[in-house]
Amino acid sequence: MCKERMQPACKERMQPASGVTRKKMRAECLKKHPNLSILQDKMIRTRVERRKYLQTHSTMEALEEYPGLRFPVILLTESQSQLDVDIDRSIMTGMGQIAKKVIEECQRRATGQDLFCMYEEAKSMQHEECHRGLQVILGTLLLPYLFRENPKALYVINRKDPEVPTPVLVITGNPFMEASFAVQLDFQDVLTQEVDEVTQALATLMSIYFVFNIEYHKSVKNTLCFIQKYLMSNTPEGKISPTVIKMANYLFS
Repeated sequence: MCKERMQPACKERMQPASGVTRKKMRAECLKKHPNLSILQDKMIRTRVERRKYLQTHSTMEALEEYPGLRFPVILLTESQSQLDVDIDRSIMTGMGQIAKKVIEECQRRATGQDLFCMYEEAKSMQHEECHRGLQVILGTLLLPYLFRENPKALYVINRKDPEVPTPVLVITGNPFMEASFAVQLDFQDVLTQEVDEVTQALATLMSIYFVFNIEYHKSVKNTLCFIQKYLMSNTPEGKISPTVIKMANYLFS
């Protein structure tokens, strides 16, 4: 009887430290209000083994093994460690610089009309000091139109059925007013917590691409390469499309 009572404790003591850390991470994630500081610590402790794990396992297996990766703030921290750049801040700053030109070019082409309608509605309901923020949102959502690509491979608005298995923002509500942003991958929800701001949502989506080493979908590849190269200051592998380079030169001139 004594031997039987001792077995669980001995097994716990013999379990590798990384295994104990993963177990504690999963337990923390199951709480109604997980302590993000604790999760950050567990993610740091498992970073080396986790990156090796990701090389040989599917994304969904990795999310099961390391559920901390379902939290936007954890994903952003992980991508910052991996790329040495604050993706959220970089995208927000970059879009602040180019949003006006993106909007002007899409107006000239008469494309993205549904977005312009929602933008004008929100603009009429908010104070003038908020209009610049609305411009940044509009410019961000217009990026796929700018490159004549499929916006539904990047985001969907008020629908829960993305057309592609790669990471897609699922926007609920009017993105220019009160909206929430989730991410689906392989047609499944990825995030434990929703995001309520468009540039942070885009940064979270880009973090998922990087952390899980996911290839860009061909129908939105130029858009994502532009974001990576010119908003995140991180050069993509392979040749960059002349279309992307030409558009970047125009937007940042």
